Amino acid sequence: MSFTRKRPLLRSHNRQQVVRFGAISASLSASLLAGCGNNQCLDNAAFYEQKVWTQVVSKNCLKCHAPEGAAASKNAKFIQLSQSFPSFLELNLTNFTEVAKIEYEGKSEILRKPLGEMNHGGGKVLDEGSDEYKVLADMVNRVKDPVTCGVQQSPVVPNLQQLDPVQTLRKATLQLGGRLPTQAEEDAVKAGGEEALGPALDQLLTESTFYNVLKEIYGDVMLTGRYGQYDGQALGLLNSGDYPSVNWWNPANVPDNMLTAQQVSDRKWSSYGIAAEPLELIAYVARSNKPFSEILTADYTVVNYQSAKTYGLDPATLGLANPGDYYTFKPAKVQVTRTGNKVGVPHAGVLTTPVYLNRWSTTSTNLNRARARMTYKFFLATDLLAVAERPIDPSSVTSTNPTRDDQYCTSCHKIIDPVASTYQKWDGGGRFQPTLDWPTAMPQPGFGTAIVDNVAQYPSALQWLAKQVTVDARFGMSVLTNLYVGLIGQDPLPYPASDDPSFSDKQAAWQEQNRIFQDILAKWTAGNQNVKELVKGLITSPIYRAVSAKDLNPAQMEAFGTGRLLTPESLARKLPATLGIRWMRYDKADALTTDYDLLYGGIDFDNVVKRLTVPNAIIGNVGQRMSTEMACYATAWDFLKPQAQRLLFKYVEPSQYPEDDNGFAVPASVDNIKKNIQYLHGRLLGEYLDVTDPEIERTYQLYVNTYRELQKTKRPDMPYDCQGRWDRVTGDALAADKIGITDDKYYTVRSWMAVVSYLLLDWKYLYE
Repeated sequence: MSFTRKRPLLRSHNRQQVVRFGAISASLSASLLAGCGNNQCLDNAAFYEQKVWTQVVSKNCLKCHAPEGAAASKNAKFIQLSQSFPSFLELNLTNFTEVAKIEYEGKSEILRKPLGEMNHGGGKVLDEGSDEYKVLADMVNRVKDPVTCGVQQSPVVPNLQQLDPVQTLRKATLQLGGRLPTQAEEDAVKAGGEEALGPALDQLLTESTFYNVLKEIYGDVMLTGRYGQYDGQALGLLNSGDYPSVNWWNPANVPDNMLTAQQVSDRKWSSYGIAAEPLELIAYVARSNKPFSEILTADYTVVNYQSAKTYGLDPATLGLANPGDYYTFKPAKVQVTRTGNKVGVPHAGVLTTPVYLNRWSTTSTNLNRARARMTYKFFLATDLLAVAERPIDPSSVTSTNPTRDDQYCTSCHKIIDPVASTYQKWDGGGRFQPTLDWPTAMPQPGFGTAIVDNVAQYPSALQWLAKQVTVDARFGMSVLTNLYVGLIGQDPLPYPASDDPSFSDKQAAWQEQNRIFQDILAKWTAGNQNVKELVKGLITSPIYRAVSAKDLNPAQMEAFGTGRLLTPESLARKLPATLGIRWMRYDKADALTTDYDLLYGGIDFDNVVKRLTVPNAIIGNVGQRMSTEMACYATAWDFLKPQAQRLLFKYVEPSQYPEDDNGFAVPASVDNIKKNIQYLHGRLLGEYLDVTDPEIERTYQLYVNTYRELQKTKRPDMPYDCQGRWDRVTGDALAADKIGITDDKYYTVRSWMAVVSYLLLDWKYLYE
């Protein structure tokens, strides 16, 4: 079709709007700095960050008093985290406050040791009359007499243009519900404003698509999807000695080519149940409105009908009566067989699921350290490789056990090794081995300064670890960070290094983001750690809703604004939500999540583990193919329906053309065409524009120019695949008496295809 040459990937007049998303940070930082006068009230937290941390601790104390530092190795009470740790300022302030209360001869220990007193291992690091020492003294006084400033108004929010409640509802409903808001929902939010948005979101977060999105978010984090690539893959992780029923679907052990269709199906869904176990556990916790800490502390797992039988459980007693309910999972406790006896698995949520333990396996030399590192990364938002990043001189490592004895190694290993030891009873294949020998090179199981000191607890050390992790302040930040990346499509801002030339600007932007994060986390804590509180907090925050800002500074475009490229899964949901049909391949599976998954920036959880967030040429070409094919399929199909039932063309008929044969406009038709274009902008892009808006006129000109070009050809024939011969919802051919629109005698059907394709390629459709 000739109109395909006319459509750019992004409408040029909208490219400036794309820039506005990234540029929001500029106004945030600039506005923040403008509002920080000399008389600004600083509460204890702000004073610690802006004075104590920036001027004293990060420059004079951190090298020794970080968890991996020399002071920590000597059990120092004063421990300060670097900016590589989430919530480091809050944790540091808590530690500072506790240590500041310790006094010797009426003077705080924290004021004596920097002067070299009380056998300070670091000697004298500050002079008593120095500005740095005065800052410490001020902070100690604030511990005794805390400073509060009341509710601080954000200097940023008034400068932001944000989505209104109805626009926010549309964005959230598409992203988390895979649908458009109903008219009743829109009317309720329009009438009730912000107060009505919350209840609407509450309802949205009970729908099945939200739980699928949550599984996708944590699937991207844990990458356990590696074991769902083909039928039977996850079953291969289970040891038949542990689970004698693992091949319940093939008791005669016949070859694959002799399996019945029922056996093939049973194997498929048994394997699915094992592969989906950790993510379904997360969804179960969220669906049940349990504290989200239960994703680690749960003393159970979840199973579907088939995986229950795989584990040797009776599905009926678990409430799984229907073998066809493949996606229904129920909680269960699993046992393994040892020397003919059943031994209960000490479940620790997702940590003890077979696919998690195999995805993050171990070896005889690694000794569970990789598992420990991932525990920190996934559930404490802490990258230990970044925390302990430093050059090492290999020639200086002379100890026979350097991870325990050498200073170059212990700084990191004293953090990671105790956690690695909590996995000691789980071997490289993810099998629970209660009698597994203790690795003598490793320390006792522990976390931070706490250790498992009861020998009887060693087999259940992971359960102990789960409780330690989930009461750590970083756990909440890890959940918020995972959701932020999944919903916003970018990493949260890191705290800038003190020597960064743009420190002030970046610090100001970070402060605003952190203020929002802390407000969200406070509501999450008050809401019994229900993960939905975090999701609602992000959706209703300026981060999610920001559109543009005043006084942009192009030098600071890294802070806020969402505008993320939709994932293949999200786009696959948006198409039927807006067009009413899916983009299907030959077997009726979604094309975006199969054939085009990796090409459109997706991941395979194995070799490709990070999504693309910036479109490249391949993504652009896939987008063009999607828009061309979907416009082709949707247009004739929609016109086949009665006008009142149409999703796309509610105000026009194919017989309504814009100009007569002499080139004169047909006013009534032009009005209807523009009205329908106005409607399409609202349905597809969420743009509710006046019919006289330049955007509407540009789209109308595309329609008219395509119509004129087609009219010149005098060829009404349509491509066969674009004709009204199929039910585009099911993909099946229509009965002969239902077939229609097999040609384009008015030259309008293909003109509308051009419009639909044009709008589907708009950045507002491909981004969210």
